[in-house]
Amino acid sequence: PAHALNVEFYVAEADRMGLGMGETVRVGCDGCPAGLTGKVTFLASDPQYTSPIIYSREERAQLVFLAEATLDNPGRILPGQPVTVSLAP
Repeated sequence: PAHALNVEFYVAEADRMGLGMGETVRVGCDGCPAGLTGKVTFLASDPQYTSPIIYSREERAQLVFLAEATLDNPGRILPGQPVTVSLAP
C-alpha cells in the first residue's frame, strides 16, 4: 500500500553526522511530482559498502551508511524505483 512505502538510500561517511532521525529529506525520481518529502526513520550505526547498483551522477565513496525515510505523500512512486534524496532546506 502507498502508505507503507519507504525510501532506502545511502549516506556517505562524510555526510553522516549532518543527518538526524526525524529530519526532512527531499525525494525526486523520473516521472514523480515535484516536492516529494519524507522523514528519516532509520540510520544504520554500522557502515556498509556501496551497493553495486546505485544510480548516481557522481562517484560514490566506498563506505556509506544505509538510511530510510517514510514518505509524507508517496504519490506515484513505484516499489524499487530509483530515487534521488537530498536534505530539505
